[in-house]
Amino acid sequence: MVTVKEFESPCVHPNGLQWADDELLVMDQKTDDVFVLDTSGDVSRRIPTPTENGSGIALGGGFIWTASNGKTEVRPPRSQRYRPRLGPQAGSRFRGNGGPLSDP
Repeated sequence: MVTVKEFESPCVHPNGLQWADDELLVMDQKTDDVFVLDTSGDVSRRIPTPTENGSGIALGGGFIWTASNGKTEVRPPRSQRYRPRLGPQAGSRFRGNGGPLSDP
């Protein structure tokens, strides 16, 4: 196990953290993207999401699940009629019922 005191935030409004093996997933409330950091704190990839006003992130069933805390006032609202479920490796997005939404 590696212990790190702190990382610089990869985004303006980090509002959700999740460790996954040797990666830290950071949900950004401003862009609603998920930043994936390696153990050095460097961004290894950025996953766009359809989440609006992202406020949480979790892993389950082999997917990344994101949460929203309501409509945003910073940018035009996004349509979100489902709970975003994202493939953790490629960043593929899926509808809440499991049907694919788009590829990365």
